[in-house]
Amino acid sequence: TFDGVLADPRSVRLVPVKDKEWLRIDGKRYKDTIIVRKTGPRKLIVINELGLENYIAGILPCEVDHEWPIEALKAQAVISRTYAMINLKRHSKEECNFCNKVHCQVFGGIESEKKITNMAVELTQGEVLTYSGKLAQTVYHAACAGHTENPSNVWKWEIPAPEYLKGVKDKYCKGNKHQNWTKDVEISYL
Repeated sequence: TFDGVLADPRSVRLVPVKDKEWLRIDGKRYKDTIIVRKTGPRKLIVINELGLENYIAGILPCEVDHEWPIEALKAQAVISRTYAMINLKRHSKEECNFCNKVHCQVFGGIESEKKITNMAVELTQGEVLTYSGKLAQTVYHAACAGHTENPSNVWKWEIPAPEYLKGVKDKYCKGNKHQNWTKDVEISYL
């Protein structure tokens, strides 16, 4: 059971009446609040409005292997939380903070959650990384093929990349399931 609350003339906020009740969108369950907003004559946007810890619980198993050791999962929870905090309002033009894709962090809602990754989120609740008194840049990737890249070769940053992000050899990426990949390209793109 949900109460629909009119947030503005183009939006409806759906709030669960009882604990452990969730709204299902495209077959996936989502925690906390759902906002449905009309963005055009025949277009709606659905926003999952939720707390930071529930957000991290919904992305952690999408971004890492839930079978990793708990300490690695805890480290990624802190990295992902810090990344979220430093990138708040990344999609402010769409009137939300984040998308649910790789562009921000992959978010899968309740269906993606695992008991062990939720534990990692709980054990690190509220923890973030800082450097020189500010939130640290915590960019990350699925695989580096044995060497990370200097951020200036990947992104256009408004400020110089911090020293701790410079490219280094990485012995842990060897054998990673993402290390080798192929992409078919049509001749018309060449």
